[in-house]
Amino acid sequence: MSGNNREEILANFESVIDSGLPQVMNDLDRMILVERRDTSRQATNGIPITISPDFIEMPSTSGNSDQHQPSFHIFHVTCFDKELKIQLPKILNIGYLKTIIYSEIGIPPCQQVLTGWLDEPMPDNVPLYNLNLPNVVYLNFYHRGGSAVISNRHRDSRMEVVDNWQTTYMLKIYNEDNHKEYNLMLPGYTNISQVKADTFTLTNIPAGHQIWRGWPENVTEGSKLYELDLNVPFHYLAVQSSLIEQDSYLNNSVISASSAETAVSLMSIDLPDTSSSPDNVEDSSEAVSINEETFEDVILYASRLSPLIPDDVESETAGSSHFIEGFNQRYGPSVPRFYPGTLEDAIKEAFFCPVRQRRSLAIYLHHDCSAFTNSFCRKVLGLEVFLQTLTNYFVIWGYDITYPSNREMFMSSIERLISSTLSETLQNISTTSLPALVIMTSSRSRIEMLQIIYGNTEINKCLLILTNAVELLTNIQQTESKEEEERSAREQIRLEQNKEYQASLLLDRAKDEAKKQQMLLQSQEEERLKKEQEMEEERRKADRMAAVSQLPEEPSDNNQVITIRFRTPKEEVFQRKFLSSNKLQVLFNYLLVKGYRVAEYKLISPWPRRELSSFDGETLLKDIGLCAQETMFLEERLI
Repeated sequence: MSGNNREEILANFESVIDSGLPQVMNDLDRMILVERRDTSRQATNGIPITISPDFIEMPSTSGNSDQHQPSFHIFHVTCFDKELKIQLPKILNIGYLKTIIYSEIGIPPCQQVLTGWLDEPMPDNVPLYNLNLPNVVYLNFYHRGGSAVISNRHRDSRMEVVDNWQTTYMLKIYNEDNHKEYNLMLPGYTNISQVKADTFTLTNIPAGHQIWRGWPENVTEGSKLYELDLNVPFHYLAVQSSLIEQDSYLNNSVISASSAETAVSLMSIDLPDTSSSPDNVEDSSEAVSINEETFEDVILYASRLSPLIPDDVESETAGSSHFIEGFNQRYGPSVPRFYPGTLEDAIKEAFFCPVRQRRSLAIYLHHDCSAFTNSFCRKVLGLEVFLQTLTNYFVIWGYDITYPSNREMFMSSIERLISSTLSETLQNISTTSLPALVIMTSSRSRIEMLQIIYGNTEINKCLLILTNAVELLTNIQQTESKEEEERSAREQIRLEQNKEYQASLLLDRAKDEAKKQQMLLQSQEEERLKKEQEMEEERRKADRMAAVSQLPEEPSDNNQVITIRFRTPKEEVFQRKFLSSNKLQVLFNYLLVKGYRVAEYKLISPWPRRELSSFDGETLLKDIGLCAQETMFLEERLI
């Protein structure tokens, strides 16, 4: 195919990009065939088109689709904390790839560095089909002007890491116990100990029970991720829980190397001989070496059961809920009915109530590392007569102190709610003596510890201790009940006297309040009347001012003048001249100026007797039939 034909195809590509993908694919296939036959030519300039992000590869419509490779490259670009998937036709160049990345993350192409090529690429304007790339390409993004570098590695490629303590690593962790995969995205400065702690949060496998595969050689608890030769963008690991029987004891923790295809690290636990009896546990404690600094939170769980209370539980309420649910699942159905809630709530339920309703408090302390835990829970706490006694006479509150964090939370509550002495006593109970049932009683508002039933106590002795506690409770109830009745009688008399005094006091207060209320109402009424008078006076003054402004001058004597003499109720007399053509309203205004409102006074013409104030103010004086000399009377209206 000639060079002119090639240029024609390239020119048509932009015009048909929106007309439909089949035509686009035809042109792309033809372009590839042209370039393969004309290998002596090399494109040096990019094509000025934009490929839509949703542009997908489609089957070729040409007849030679089976004679060449797909017309697209699929690029997987790991960029900061996400992966960009970009499809580009092979006729485009690296510059277009960087332009699309710019549209996704906002970093200009001039600041972009792409690593992971099989061969170092030519300038950005070299077409992709000249780079001998596979159809699927994995690249890593580097911000040339950034302060941090995200430099990843795929397959066997290894790239230089600059400031990689800030690099974010994606750990894909496969739990071989439940066949689930978890993802952990962690900064490079994270150490292995923190990774194990985060894994415990995801899998419920305590750090000391985690057996790993997939770590590089010579890994330690303090190793940082950026110090290790980890695969990027993803590093695959596998973890499982060590198989530990219920009565086994923790001895030590080591990191040993195991080789498969590559060397990996194994986190394992050496266990002592479990054939020794529980009585010898305390004697052999010196042989048990625990590296507390390395594995502070390593806890042994019987038969790989879930912990009754998770580590670092957020509150006692949540811990109590976890404990009751876990205990019932593990040892039910013949188990005590533990009180749900905090220790403080349980104390209130047992002791802060009427004396006849009070019960003793039994605090059950659970520990999964003790050899006696399973036996005590099933044979003692599950015994019917023991259960019945606890239910009838005790408030039972339980807590799992296997984890140090939960133990500290419990001891803190004991010290705060009861006493530091009791907290110290319980703190000194060794793990080998647990579990324990702490019997508490209250006498005259003072909470005291009666006795402790340890995990290795015989059943008969447990029942005897419980019976003695019930007898003591009964004696305390009888004594305090009698005292409470006497106290109640005295209180009743005092209440009646106080009730009479309060009734008298309320009556006096009611009288004073009524008097004050009456005075207040009177004062308010006087104030209201005063304000109304002031307002009325202001209104009258305004009306007089308006009347004065509308009142014409008094006319001189002529044949059109009517002289009217007014006589008030107080026998006062005044007169004025009006034109016969004046309206009756002029006469009303004159009376208003004199202080006599027609709304308050009647204007009476004596002969014939007429009430002129009832006439329309627009009526002319001459139309009323007044004489040249008239006398009129003002009569006060009755309200």
